[in-house]
Amino acid sequence: SISTDPTTVTFDGTIEEINGISALVAIDAGEILRSGDKVKVDLSSAPDEIFEIGDKVQVEYDGMIQESYPLQVDTLSIQKLD
Repeated sequence: SISTDPTTVTFDGTIEEINGISALVAIDAGEILRSGDKVKVDLSSAPDEIFEIGDKVQVEYDGMIQESYPLQVDTLSIQKLD
């Protein structure tokens, strides 16, 4: 069978602000750096995780970037990095 999974992309960053279920993440590494240096992500994709300012995270998204400031992506998952 042929896989029809959409491409997913990840980037690493550091949480700078948290506003409810969204966070402003400064991008540390990833292709998304070509588009900007900060991105707004949805924390509700990891409902059991507690995030704090300063946390290093890896964000998975669908590859689409909204060219706003800060950038916006459709967050598929977010997890803390050690």
